[in-house]
Amino acid sequence: MFRLKNKKDLVKDKDFVFLLYIKSSFNNTRVSLTNIKGNLVVVKSCSLMGFKGKKKRNSAIAIRSTINFVLNILKQRKIDTVFLFFNGFNQSRHFIKSSLRQADIKLLGIKDITPIAHNGCRKRKRRRV
Repeated sequence: MFRLKNKKDLVKDKDFVFLLYIKSSFNNTRVSLTNIKGNLVVVKSCSLMGFKGKKKRNSAIAIRSTINFVLNILKQRKIDTVFLFFNGFNQSRHFIKSSLRQADIKLLGIKDITPIAHNGCRKRKRRRV
């Protein structure tokens, strides 16, 4: 699938695909890039970019800087096609889609892998005031 040019540089073949996983929780947003076999290429989150506390939660600046870091790695490795996986609900979905469009990266597909409970445990009794 890929051949090694140097020890550090990976040269992309024509049919090589990378997977971009975005896990967005209430506290943080994590972006990880893997190859088709599932081997990690890069993992970055808002907290690893230096945003702490309130700033990393729902800040558009924190999310965009994390995405731009991963997009720079995509450009360095000459990756132009990715398959996108979303996990969780947050405003980061909108920023990621718009950033990928601006960077001219082709999306092969978008899949939502957010776990949704189908009944399961009984909910707590509703509080009456």
